[in-house]
Amino acid sequence: MKKNTIGLLLFLVAIFSCSTKSNEVLIRGKVVGEIPSKLLFTKPVEGITSWAFLSESDLDSLGNFEIKLESDKALILGIKIPKEMAKSFIVEPGQQYQIQIDLGPEKPEISMDGPGKVGFDAFVNLPSMRSSQYTASMLYREKETESEMFQEIERLKGESLSVFDSLYAAEFISEEFFDLVKLEMDCFYKAVRSDVYYQKFRKTFEGGEFSEEDKRAWRAVFSDVSWENLSRSTAFYEMLESYLRSQVFTNEEFDRDEVKAKYDNGQYHTYQLGEAEKYIEAPFLHYFKAYYLYLSALQKRFEKELISLYGEFKQDYPQSMYTKDLEPMIEPIVLYHEKIGEPFGENVKFVADPKKTNTLKDAAKGLKGKMVYVDVWATWCGPCKAEFEHKEQLEEVLKKYDIASLYISIDRPEYEQKWNEMIKYYGLNGHHIRANKELDAELREVFDNEGSLSIPWYLLLDEEGNIVEKHFVRPSNMEELEKKLNEINS
Repeated sequence: MKKNTIGLLLFLVAIFSCSTKSNEVLIRGKVVGEIPSKLLFTKPVEGITSWAFLSESDLDSLGNFEIKLESDKALILGIKIPKEMAKSFIVEPGQQYQIQIDLGPEKPEISMDGPGKVGFDAFVNLPSMRSSQYTASMLYREKETESEMFQEIERLKGESLSVFDSLYAAEFISEEFFDLVKLEMDCFYKAVRSDVYYQKFRKTFEGGEFSEEDKRAWRAVFSDVSWENLSRSTAFYEMLESYLRSQVFTNEEFDRDEVKAKYDNGQYHTYQLGEAEKYIEAPFLHYFKAYYLYLSALQKRFEKELISLYGEFKQDYPQSMYTKDLEPMIEPIVLYHEKIGEPFGENVKFVADPKKTNTLKDAAKGLKGKMVYVDVWATWCGPCKAEFEHKEQLEEVLKKYDIASLYISIDRPEYEQKWNEMIKYYGLNGHHIRANKELDAELREVFDNEGSLSIPWYLLLDEEGNIVEKHFVRPSNMEELEKKLNEINS
């Protein structure tokens, strides 16, 4: 009898040790193809998940990984492999999931085996939702009236939901799964609806009208909001941001000139976070401030104001889980302000007489009859600055083929100081010029896109300053760049 009792106990222990707790989510997966150095995922902080704040999962030599989360509600989990893919899907408490990520030569794919496969596939394959501001701006371009814009918002929302409505009716997804999908759509499209009013408000800068009725309608977008519920959406920050705009810009005390003065004096972020403290509820203010600081630092404008604001954030939230993600974003800003006080490096040169340098040929004239690799950039361009990470390899390759480098900034005159600072910070050896009106006009003519430019933009000039390649290879594709230069020089 005693042996039987012990056996039964061991059996029960084995059962419960293999099961998942009621509030635990377990994701096991495997990466097929080249094993990445990192696999990141969105881990809830105070019930909120975000693509800005990620945790890392260990990968073994075969590409296997495991993610454990605790949640008493269904949540949207995002998985990201840097420079490869980022996908999100819904997981429910008490469930286990087996997924596979294929990083083969074609487009990366993520798939799941098991009972939840149909819902997983439907959510993973939803059309990518651009930002609420972008979506609203496109509606403003394509539709003539606000009524048409709002009808289109409802159509897009209904189209996305109809798939899950059918799955729920056929019992392929649970009620909790379906409710979270509806919440996700509601949060995003409510932000879009708000940003339609924001687009109209922005037109007042060009002489447009924004009536008291418009203000009331804008504020009414958020009249029935359950913030705690919507905090589970991946669009929650956009929702908070659009809500904040609706409160600030419809307030009778809003003074555009005062805000512009704060921007000019380097106090704009302080103003924004101060307004957030007035309108955003305390449980979500911590998240909003963290995300705001993250996005502001991500722009790599290196505003000194962010250093002090981050210091205040740490004082206000000494136990914040976001600090580990914010710290590495603020450190480069501190370094930037240390470096800009130093002199230019000896290999940084400036094109002589920039006011009279009106063409690419003029700009290349003083480069000793060499071929020239041209980088057209601007201080406000994030992708441009991301390419500077490859400057050392670029210098080596250009030196190998005896090619000079020419950096042409299309910044406006008021950004001259920032332009000089960034040359120092990034250590951009080579020749530099900030384009005057004539050179800027020629660049736009050469780019040939109805007067607009897409940067970063790279060209290759011959020894006389003639264009050899109008759209040349960027530094981040170094293998292809060297291959092309080898072909040209052979």
